[in-house]
Amino acid sequence: MAEKEKEITEDVIDVDAKIADAVAPAVAAALKADREAVAQAEADEKEAAKAQLDLLANAATEAATEANAEMRERFGVPEDVEDDKLDEWIAGQNKAKGRPLAPSSGAPEADSTRISVGSEFDHVDTFDLALRYETMKTFGGQPSDRFLGALADRAQKMAGEEDTLYIKNGQAVKVPAIDWAAVKPVPLTTEELRAENGRPGADKTSDVISKHGYEQFRKVAQKTELMFSTDAGFGDEWVPTLMNAQLWRTVRLNAAVLGLFEQFEMPSQPYVLPTESTDPTIYKVPEATAQSQMAATAPSFIDSKIGTAAITFSAGKMGALSYWSEEQEEDGIIAFEPQIRDQYGLAIAHGIDEILISGDETTATANIVNDGATQAATSRFLVLDGLRHQPLVTTTADKRDAGALTIDDFGATAALLGTAGKWGLNPADLVWLMDGGVWHKARLLGEVLTQDKFGAMATVFNGQLGSLFGSPIIVSENYALTAADGNIDNSGGSNTKGSFLCVNKRFVKVGWRRRPRIRVERLPFSDAAYIVGSARFDIGFKEAGGVAASYNVTV
Repeated sequence: MAEKEKEITEDVIDVDAKIADAVAPAVAAALKADREAVAQAEADEKEAAKAQLDLLANAATEAATEANAEMRERFGVPEDVEDDKLDEWIAGQNKAKGRPLAPSSGAPEADSTRISVGSEFDHVDTFDLALRYETMKTFGGQPSDRFLGALADRAQKMAGEEDTLYIKNGQAVKVPAIDWAAVKPVPLTTEELRAENGRPGADKTSDVISKHGYEQFRKVAQKTELMFSTDAGFGDEWVPTLMNAQLWRTVRLNAAVLGLFEQFEMPSQPYVLPTESTDPTIYKVPEATAQSQMAATAPSFIDSKIGTAAITFSAGKMGALSYWSEEQEEDGIIAFEPQIRDQYGLAIAHGIDEILISGDETTATANIVNDGATQAATSRFLVLDGLRHQPLVTTTADKRDAGALTIDDFGATAALLGTAGKWGLNPADLVWLMDGGVWHKARLLGEVLTQDKFGAMATVFNGQLGSLFGSPIIVSENYALTAADGNIDNSGGSNTKGSFLCVNKRFVKVGWRRRPRIRVERLPFSDAAYIVGSARFDIGFKEAGGVAASYNVTV
């Protein structure tokens, strides 16, 4: 029985083996066919996807080529600029020389959920765009509603931005990008109108910013009006306000000295600003013990007067004028506008600083900016008497000959402010103002150079010197070298010495009769236009002795 079961088992195994041998090739073939089918399907899918990507890539390439060609034509890009460098080249044409015209820090972060649609205006600075608009109108053109809408969008964005200024002891100060006080229109008095009209080459008597345009600009910036068409009742009178708001933004960000001092709008020309003077006298007051002390004629208190004083501000005017032809406009002024912005926006900022530092209304040879020769009647320094004029001319006891610079020179200069240096005691009230040569010498002084003397702020580590004795240092490129007597000599070769000021900021105010303005005008009977930039302002001092100077510094 066992033998029989064994034979049957062997026969079953043999049959299974034969079946397996017979089926295996068919299964293998089927599996192979399935694998090949899957592989072919994957290959077909990849080929279809590649074809689709090639179509998209070709379409994108064609679109990019067309866009680049349009960009080259619009902005006048030279042929030797590679396509991948277009944005960089255009950005380079539209940004200010030296320092940035508008801040990158302090502006609101972009909303990642917002969909932005690019336009032909995206690469153009706000000031350039507004200037372009005004130029087109000047030459008789009619800018499109799309153009005006782009300007309105810039105004609305600007209204939501902030700028970062470093004007209070080196600490960052956030301010709104639009300074509404700076762009408010200025009405001129009858006397001013008469004076302006009676002077050859006088500036236009009315402010380029009109009351109506100012009100329009507020509505546009605050999105309370959306009527931007030049054909509509709303109009485009607000565009010059936007242009000059951006101009003031440029000035405020690039004028290192102006922002140090309190500024205000002069309601008249001239204007007398009341200020405090002598304080009341403090006495010992006895106890009232007799009836006689109750009488008005015999009080316990001894009376004293509160002194008052006044600063008279008489605004002088600085300005510049340039021309260009209609052909320049027709041949693409967009490339020319950044140059205008640089040469006016930055030039006005630096011009204001230079005048505040070294202004001298003296026309005779004994002046501090052209010593040895008379100043030309058109010299910008004649606008006002500036900071250096105080110790060098007004209160000569507040100046000193320094020679080779030492750390003691700074303390000795601050000690000149007021009797026994009483106005130089509070570091928060003071600022050091110096030329570049003195700053380079100061940061090499042993007291600030190494870590053992100046800690982590040692100049050998960071190369910077931002303050001394708790007061900020302002280095201005508009602070010129002088001769050995502290004056700027008419012979340039004599100006090899440095100097610096210690200023008590509470003693200084800047009054504006008209903030910086720019406008574009057509020249009659000529295919040309002009751009004029101007400002009217004055600097005032609470009293003499608020500015001290060290001169003849070896640099």
